[in-house]
Amino acid sequence: AVPDQAAEAARTLTTLTPLSAGAAAPGHHGPGALGSGPVTGADEPALGLLSGFRRAKLRALGEVTDLYALDGTWEHRTPWGNEHVTFSRLLAETYERAGLGLYDPRFLTGVPEALDMIENAAEVTVDGKQLIAAVRKEISGTRSAAGKNRGRSLSPSGDGANVLVSDRKVTFE
Repeated sequence: AVPDQAAEAARTLTTLTPLSAGAAAPGHHGPGALGSGPVTGADEPALGLLSGFRRAKLRALGEVTDLYALDGTWEHRTPWGNEHVTFSRLLAETYERAGLGLYDPRFLTGVPEALDMIENAAEVTVDGKQLIAAVRKEISGTRSAAGKNRGRSLSPSGDGANVLVSDRKVTFE
């Protein structure tokens, strides 16, 4: 799964911009471009690129389809930090952690539980449920995800929707 994500990133990313050290500031996404801050560890570049790519991909997907509605009406607890966050943040962190977990399984801690929360939340739309089904399928082969899910099946519920179909609507330039 990581080689697939790396290949997809290589096909779509055209620009990597070095960023100066300091406090992070919100920015705008640019399809095909990522910013990278200073690196301190050997795994940091891979995790940073994968994390940024996953965030950009989810943001681009959210621009072409409604993944959720009524964001901010309710708060949800994150399984990995017990913090209460909006639905959009729970979805974004879960999507990012699922991708990172394919590289480093420790990021999968709490992801199956978060997917359950998202799938059962009032805010999720039909397209959002298709995305969740695809993420479940994506992580289903990982030993860590199965262990963290305490024996429950990670198979997608409902139709076997595939996020790649939705990705065809998104182009990175």
